[in-house]
Amino acid sequence: MSRLSIIATNCLSLLTVLLLFTQCNTQKVAVVEPTEIRITDTVYIKPEPEEAAPKPYRATADRPVDLIHTDLSLTFNYADKEVNGKAKLTCTPTFYPIDNMSLDAKNFSIKEVTMKGRPLKFTYDDKKLYIEFENSIERGENFDVYINYTAHPYKGKAGGSAAIMSDRGLYFIDADESDPYKPTQIWTQGETESSSKWFPTIDKPNERCTQKIRVRVKDEYETLSNGLLTNSKKHDDGTRTDTWEMTKPHAPYLFMLAIGDFHRATDQWEDIPLEYMVEHDYAPDAKAIFNYTPEMLSYFSNILDYKYPWDKYSQVIARDYISGAMENTTASLYGQFLQRPMGDLIDNGNDKIVAHELFHHWFGDLVTCESWSNLTLNEGFANYSEYLWLAYKYGRDEGELHRFNETQGYLASAAQYAHPLIDFHYDNKEDMFDAHSYNKGGLVLHMLREIVGDEAFFTALNHYLNEKDFEAAEVHDLRLSFEEVTGLDLNWFFNQWFLEPGHPVIEMDHTYNPETGYLTVNVRQIQNKDWPIFRIPTEIEIYPVSGGKIKRKIILDKKENTFNFELKDKAALVVLDPKNIQLFERQYEQKPSLLAYEKASSVWNKLAALELLDDEKHEDRAFLAKKAIDDSFYAVRLRTIQSASNIPEIANRLAEIAEKDPNANVRVAAVDQLETMPEALLVKALNDKSNRVRAAAAMYLMENDKERALKWADEHNTSTSQSLLQAVGDIYVDQELKGKSDFFERSADRMSFDSAFPFYISWAGYLVNEDAAAVALQLEKWNAQISSEETGIYKKYAILTALQPLAQFLPVDSYGEEDKTKIQGLIQQIGMKAAMLFQGS
Repeated sequence: MSRLSIIATNCLSLLTVLLLFTQCNTQKVAVVEPTEIRITDTVYIKPEPEEAAPKPYRATADRPVDLIHTDLSLTFNYADKEVNGKAKLTCTPTFYPIDNMSLDAKNFSIKEVTMKGRPLKFTYDDKKLYIEFENSIERGENFDVYINYTAHPYKGKAGGSAAIMSDRGLYFIDADESDPYKPTQIWTQGETESSSKWFPTIDKPNERCTQKIRVRVKDEYETLSNGLLTNSKKHDDGTRTDTWEMTKPHAPYLFMLAIGDFHRATDQWEDIPLEYMVEHDYAPDAKAIFNYTPEMLSYFSNILDYKYPWDKYSQVIARDYISGAMENTTASLYGQFLQRPMGDLIDNGNDKIVAHELFHHWFGDLVTCESWSNLTLNEGFANYSEYLWLAYKYGRDEGELHRFNETQGYLASAAQYAHPLIDFHYDNKEDMFDAHSYNKGGLVLHMLREIVGDEAFFTALNHYLNEKDFEAAEVHDLRLSFEEVTGLDLNWFFNQWFLEPGHPVIEMDHTYNPETGYLTVNVRQIQNKDWPIFRIPTEIEIYPVSGGKIKRKIILDKKENTFNFELKDKAALVVLDPKNIQLFERQYEQKPSLLAYEKASSVWNKLAALELLDDEKHEDRAFLAKKAIDDSFYAVRLRTIQSASNIPEIANRLAEIAEKDPNANVRVAAVDQLETMPEALLVKALNDKSNRVRAAAAMYLMENDKERALKWADEHNTSTSQSLLQAVGDIYVDQELKGKSDFFERSADRMSFDSAFPFYISWAGYLVNEDAAAVALQLEKWNAQISSEETGIYKKYAILTALQPLAQFLPVDSYGEEDKTKIQGLIQQIGMKAAMLFQGS
């Protein structure tokens, strides 16, 4: 499962301003540049108490009963947000005879439980259904239990966590069809243990079964579930029953449904049917949204030497999804942020998250972690698939840039709270969905690959898949596969990286003794005393002042290691772990330099060397910029433009770069930096294939040609592009227009979690220039939305973000006293509700 992160503390810092708000000044609000919000895995920070009580051991769930097959017939009560279901569960004792069983069934009304047509005794406590059998059932005997029930997923307050923000299991979106900008949908989210909110099951990751699901829906709706659609029957009342069958076993948390008025695009990979389901406005972009899915299937099947193991692969985008994406077997579900037109996707595609969910179909769906303590066996592999795909498709630098970002995400998390990758003592299973299970898990796999070599690494993964396919696994299964393939004892590696917390924190210094002709390098591990001293097989590169290079393999395995190298003169540059394979935190200074850029073995080191560009007095600044602006990797060129556009040699090339650079990110940066733009270039930029370049050109118009900018905005205010809509909103704010409330409300519905923040800030800027009635009306709507469970969490954060400029810039002194009091009260109400929201998240 992929997660989305946001720095909620930024929002929390606004609350003081809002809750103390009593008056506003009358300054004009400018278009505010928002803090960057990055798609990453959710980092859930939970500080350790100073005197923590011993934590319980989180054992793998016992399995006295083996669930073999689940058969469901479902209808839906939209008015009350209920599921009416009939379930037949086929089971057998795992080993010992049984005379009772328990099922997970949260917030149900149990109407009847029968076996062989006879009622069974049962008790129910709103969480568990306890069933008594008339006779003992022996090993090898299959039995069917029938349950007639109504599920109430909206009963009580929703739980959830920073990673998966609600645990209702099944969600009704715009059930009463009251929102003109939102489609009516039903979709499910089973992970971690919420499938039991809509059907009775054994809701543990080490359970697995086949399934058959019949759903009766309005005939106008499309349906999606796991496996294949085997029957579709229309009824006289305008409804239809679709039957979906899954003939290969998988875990109950991977069961899924999606129901709604979707556009369904089809594709094919070998003998596997593919589907891409999006809203109708994005029908022309459906394949682009899920671009490279067939190629990814080929690539992953080939490197694993294990063909995609399921009967189909569908992907669907849902409204108001409560996390990032979910790898439901054969039917991955994604949040709305994936749904963008082709022009938004250029050099900003969905590759990483599509790869992540697809790779789960081997690691997570085919082989499933046996407990949430072992979650990294699912998420670490899916995280690493992003690196594998990016390096394969776009080159090593792209993969390495991604791995650098993942490393920074993990280190930021570990600075607050570090726990073992395999954590048997978590407080809550939801805590496992963090930058350890995801980021660190993928980074550790990359180190393991370096140790055993590429061929052995992928051979061992194939061994693991073949040994454990359609089963649950723990970390020792993975270790044993690697040891079986390589003949190596890898306990040392798995113990320190999977079963211990933390990572190496490294200090390094070096001195040269001209009398002996030796360079002495001292490397110290200074990490937390509760973390182990790590064994780190790595390399060191030394560049003497006189030229040349010395490269040696070394092992760091003590609190302090000392190495001596014979040199003719002192070292100009010493680089530890030049390929940045090892996961460690550097606590030593590596000064950026031209030499470091020229000798860089990794894009990590190149980008670090480019920090020199921030020093405007450095003698090598211009020379380095002239080299870096022609680097083959776009991120290096981008960083150069951002830091060195005031160097004449760079400034003189900005127009050429804006027109010709092959990467849209670089073209955007060049357009942003241009003070004057030739008309021919401006026209070309306004018609660029990339909507982000077009939006940047529109911002140039906003600053230089107001009339033309407004015409452009009016021509694009119904676009499906988030980039273009943001530019339109900024132009309307800049020109202090009124009467555009419908544009902002309509367009806000298209914004995803990351684009919502800057858009809502622009919306606030627009409201500053509106009359009091329009401001009050919008605040009343936001007040209702921030209280409603129907409102996505990121939209709630975005509303809060918009309140700060409103509180600061609204000209309330020009309003009547009644309007002033009402508006100030609404802002305070929203702020107080936001405080309660954050305290509960």
